[in-house]
Amino acid sequence: HKFTFKFNPHRVEESAIVTKIINEFKSAMLPQTGGGDNKTSPSGTFGYPDEFKITYYIDGELLPSNSNNPMFNIGRSVLTNCELSYTTQDTVLFFEGTQFPVTINMALTFMEIEIMHRGKVTNKGL
Repeated sequence: HKFTFKFNPHRVEESAIVTKIINEFKSAMLPQTGGGDNKTSPSGTFGYPDEFKITYYIDGELLPSNSNNPMFNIGRSVLTNCELSYTTQDTVLFFEGTQFPVTINMALTFMEIEIMHRGKVTNKGL
């Protein structure tokens, strides 16, 4: 499942908040490291990336997870790709005197980690 977001912050402070949101997504898609004590070349084991539960809201209300839901339900997922673009009309623009971008486009790609079958789709139950 791919979701695309376009951020057009009006002030430097808003751009800084968007940057924090993006960094949280980028961090959540990577595994944790465990074991080993070498910071430049961690060894040992890797943990799993964060899992996401994706739900839809319309006018602030959660869509039901039954047959009354016009959308489909998405099972537990992991973030597999985070694409970023900072271009504003073919060039990168920053707020004056800063390194914070004026425009940020983010595309997130998720993969379900539960086994899907026809019953989950037709009954809309996850």
